[in-house]
Amino acid sequence: MGKILVIDDERDNLTILDFYLKQKGFETILVTNGLEALSIAEKEDIELIILDIMMPEIDGFEVCKRLKENPITHDIPVIFLTARFLDKKDLIHGLSIGAIDYITKPFDEGELFARINVAIKIRKAEQSLKNQRDYLNTIINSVGNDLLIVNPDLTIDMVNESFLRKRNLTFEQVIGKPCHKISFNNDTRCFNENLPCPTIMSLNGTSHKNIFEFQDPDTGRQKYINISAFPILNEKKQVVKIVEIQEDITEIIAREREIEKINMLLENILLHMGEGLIYIASNGKIIKQNPGGKEILNRIGKIEDNVLIQLGHLSLNDLFSLTELSEDEKKNILQIDDKYYKINSRRLDTEKNEGLILTISDITQELKTQEELIQSAKLVSIGELAASIAHEVNNPITGIIGYSELLSLHKSILPDKIKEIIDKIIKESYRVKNIVENLLKFSRRQQITDMAYVDLGASLKEIIPLMEASFKENNIVFNYEIPNDLPLIFCNSGLIQQAILNLLQNAFDAIISNNKGDKVELNVRIDDKFLYLTVLDNGPGIPPEITDKIFEPFFTTKSKGKGTGLGLSLIHRIVQIHKGEIKLDTSREGTKFTIILPINEPKISMNITKEEEKFEKIQNKRAIIIDDDPTIVDYLSDILMTFKFVVDEVRDKSESLQLLKSNFYDLIIIDIKLPDGDGFEIYKYLIENYPEKAERVVFITGDVSLDTKEKLKKTGRPFLIKPFSFNELINTLRLA
Repeated sequence: MGKILVIDDERDNLTILDFYLKQKGFETILVTNGLEALSIAEKEDIELIILDIMMPEIDGFEVCKRLKENPITHDIPVIFLTARFLDKKDLIHGLSIGAIDYITKPFDEGELFARINVAIKIRKAEQSLKNQRDYLNTIINSVGNDLLIVNPDLTIDMVNESFLRKRNLTFEQVIGKPCHKISFNNDTRCFNENLPCPTIMSLNGTSHKNIFEFQDPDTGRQKYINISAFPILNEKKQVVKIVEIQEDITEIIAREREIEKINMLLENILLHMGEGLIYIASNGKIIKQNPGGKEILNRIGKIEDNVLIQLGHLSLNDLFSLTELSEDEKKNILQIDDKYYKINSRRLDTEKNEGLILTISDITQELKTQEELIQSAKLVSIGELAASIAHEVNNPITGIIGYSELLSLHKSILPDKIKEIIDKIIKESYRVKNIVENLLKFSRRQQITDMAYVDLGASLKEIIPLMEASFKENNIVFNYEIPNDLPLIFCNSGLIQQAILNLLQNAFDAIISNNKGDKVELNVRIDDKFLYLTVLDNGPGIPPEITDKIFEPFFTTKSKGKGTGLGLSLIHRIVQIHKGEIKLDTSREGTKFTIILPINEPKISMNITKEEEKFEKIQNKRAIIIDDDPTIVDYLSDILMTFKFVVDEVRDKSESLQLLKSNFYDLIIIDIKLPDGDGFEIYKYLIENYPEKAERVVFITGDVSLDTKEKLKKTGRPFLIKPFSFNELINTLRLA
């Protein structure tokens, strides 16, 4: 039994109440004045207060009022002790300030404990309802309970402030009025055989509870009220009052329905989400799984009696351990055959279960894309490096080629030994030129749209030196057959070169890694409609069980770090771009790949220019050379002065603009990169101010990037890419 605080200034009453209460097992604290009672109520765990109204210093009403104003003591039930002559207004006042009941003097034991029990039950009922509201996870921040004291005739005897505040009423407007009228605006009693009124049912002396649905007359909205009714009995066990507690659960019902909708939505999300989701208990029992999770479990899980034993190579303990590792420590990528799965685990502890939520994603394509991007970035870096090297090398090579060819124009007056030296210089210079060009072709990013009619035979011969040395060093016989009379083929020559080079490299790797075979061949042949490019070797061949996968991105039989699995996939893509096909023929005797490309010869006519006409247009004129490389400037000046040009030489943009402004030139040669600007800025200046002079411009550049080439093409002016030959220079100057 709990503690009951009894407050009365008459010690006889205290003695009687102390006897009754202790007889029933209650612990009592007896106090004779209100101030002392207020202090004790704050410190002790009081279950009920029995409070006399007529006391010195402060009366019971004031004590009750202060108790109810104090958040520490406001929920302690207060039963007033009152004299028989106390009028009803005071009684109502006592109840209105927070008392739950009253006992008139003199009182008997039955009534005392009936009222005490009712008060305690009401408190427990209120605490239970509060606990229930808290358990609903505060779906509604605060549900204010309305309390009414109802007479057996269903008129209202007392209400709390919550009831009044919610309805914007006063005590005078509700006291004595029918509860059904005030609460629900019903003129008749709330009775329904299927849903009886708890207050009416409580007239039989027992507590009842029910939920009422009604339409709010002010807002027109449907409302739901949870009504709990507790009868207060007198000594004859007759109902004298009914404590009715109303709890507005409209928002709770709405939230429950919303939660039901959300649960349905979540079920649909789980049903259609791309990732597999699995919820397992601590013993591995599968509690929940979506279709994706079920499919993955069937594929890589070991399950016995609906218990997950193992997922890939991860045991149940391994899966739980993943939740305790940092992102850097996690080994949560599974490889099963040619598929990769990422596993994320998170503990989920509830009151009923300690479990694990697993989300499993098939990241095969993601990893392939990442690897492809890494390889692409590497190619870009190599391309940028190659372009930088080429730009620095092209300037001196241009001078060497140019001066050598200029000397060759005077062979007739030179000794034979000098002629021979000149020829060797020219030959070796062109060899360097070809090496630089080949380096660029295989390191820069190829544009798919960079298609043209080309002599593919000549293009393929350019890649032979790139592989010949490797074959020779490893005692592999390399033969090739490329006809000289191949028709022009509409293609991206760089991509075709890359495809053939990859096939040659694959043949080389197959022979070396397996120590089987000693011969590789490259053959080119044509018929009426198609060009056939064949690479074959006498290596170990390709196992039949993987021939269907070799063109898939990132599929490779090479050891880790030896291959990316992009080569054959890239070749297949290149062939598709050219509307061709690739065929595979393999056995234990070797492998043969054949690329088949359609032939579509262009209809072109060749204009042959006589040697003497070549120089006719470029004699006896004035020119300006704008370039910061002395070798290039000297070489171009020597060439032009040979043809009786008057030549101005300029090293930067600023000086060139001054000369261009004040002079007319038949030929304006501009390098793209200058110390204080670029050639495009000079050209733009001429277009805007001297358009007739802009028509005399010829660009030269050592920048071999695709962006620069596109800009040059947009100008519509002739241009030369360093290193250029004497003949290329003369032919370009004729176009200016």
